[in-house]
Amino acid sequence: MTLIEFNHKFLSLTNGLESFAFSLTFDKKKAQTLLHATFLKALKYRSRFVQGHNFKVWMFTTMQQIYISNNYLTTGHPQAWDLDNFLASGSDDYDLGYAAKALGQHMEHLKEDFLIIFKMHLQGLKYNEIADELNINPETVKSRIFFSRKALMDRLKE
Repeated sequence: MTLIEFNHKFLSLTNGLESFAFSLTFDKKKAQTLLHATFLKALKYRSRFVQGHNFKVWMFTTMQQIYISNNYLTTGHPQAWDLDNFLASGSDDYDLGYAAKALGQHMEHLKEDFLIIFKMHLQGLKYNEIADELNINPETVKSRIFFSRKALMDRLKE
């Protein structure tokens, strides 16, 4: 693939990659940094792209791997989304702020045992870690998170 072809294909994916980067980082500046890092890495290794394969999948996979390398491997755990800190921060992002406030209001209607498990899950803990800390079966944790999500989706539809 020539450099011009590569640039053309990359530019056609820019909006999708930006959205994906934001969904990983929840921060516009970090998302832009991730997008730039993805472009540079893909440009550096463009000779490894096999003609006939899906370029879009290759780019999104590259971005995800960069994110995992920079975040998960350096911190030892995935990025936790802390709803309480987000609500207290008074974020400028209206849509995300509105969604987080709505989610926080509806979470308070969950049963207490479901709420505790769901908040631990939002903090980035894995099923087994939650089960160990609360001294319950991991399958119970999975089902309570599932039913919490279902209840929240139903309440948000209203």
